[in-house]
Amino acid sequence: SKETGIYRLWQTDRKGESRRLITSGEEDELFPNCSKISNFCVYQKGWKKAKIFKVSLETGETKPLITKTPAIRPALSPDGKSFVYFTITDKDEWVLIVADIADGRQIKQFPIAKTVVSRYVRWSPDGINLAYIDTQNDVSNIFYQPIDAEEIFYFDWSKDGQKFAVSRGTFTNNVVAISITD
Repeated sequence: SKETGIYRLWQTDRKGESRRLITSGEEDELFPNCSKISNFCVYQKGWKKAKIFKVSLETGETKPLITKTPAIRPALSPDGKSFVYFTITDKDEWVLIVADIADGRQIKQFPIAKTVVSRYVRWSPDGINLAYIDTQNDVSNIFYQPIDAEEIFYFDWSKDGQKFAVSRGTFTNNVVAISITD
């Protein structure tokens, strides 16, 4: 709500009663994403030099997670152990970063196309993919980015068109040095 003059995170019951302010500060607090299994949220603090914070829904205690680089639109993994956010590189390119919820340490980084302009990301329910909107030629689609770097070898639909199958895997190459001595 912006009723205090800047955006703040509030907690309420299902009826919209028993409201309680859970964050405070000098900057807008935006885009909260709450854990389904724990009692905390991650959120964006500020706009131009945005940072990611974690807040306890029980105590209101906040902890900075990402403060050194601009970081926007966080989303928690289904298991609550990591989160993803958008950031921009020194080369003015947007990337998705997966980070550890305990300390904000970067786990993975994924480049994204320039056609990804909405900066909205969510985890798949199984926690193995990131989903975001990519708009090409005025058509928006949801793009799935696997967390583990596996290549798609094959895909197809079932005969009735109701199911979709994907075969993923990795290529493994070994280099062996052989030396012959007399």
